[in-house]
Amino acid sequence: TAGTEPGLTAREVRAAHGAHEMILLRLDSPPLAGELAARFGLSVRRLELAFREVFGMSLHAAAVQARFDAAADALRDGIPVKTVAHSLGYANVSNFTYAFRRRFGMPPGRFGKG
Repeated sequence: TAGTEPGLTAREVRAAHGAHEMILLRLDSPPLAGELAARFGLSVRRLELAFREVFGMSLHAAAVQARFDAAADALRDGIPVKTVAHSLGYANVSNFTYAFRRRFGMPPGRFGKG
């Protein structure tokens, strides 16, 4: 809870930013919290705390948001749904379509079309 944790160190803030960059670089298979924590030499708890403090969301939420942001941008650019789904690590286009519809309230094939 807020107020019970000591302030973040500069190292923890750098780790949060580094974790965010790694998430953005691996949209097809976002790294798990344990992998990120090990990479930056922190416990999962401290990395999650730092990430939430810096970015206002969990590592998982950031990965989900980054994937959907990338999907929306690609679809606006006219990239086919199947290509977008596969580039984001979805083996099945219908799974991507279901997740996209839940997030945006419309199927990806209609997204970004006037």
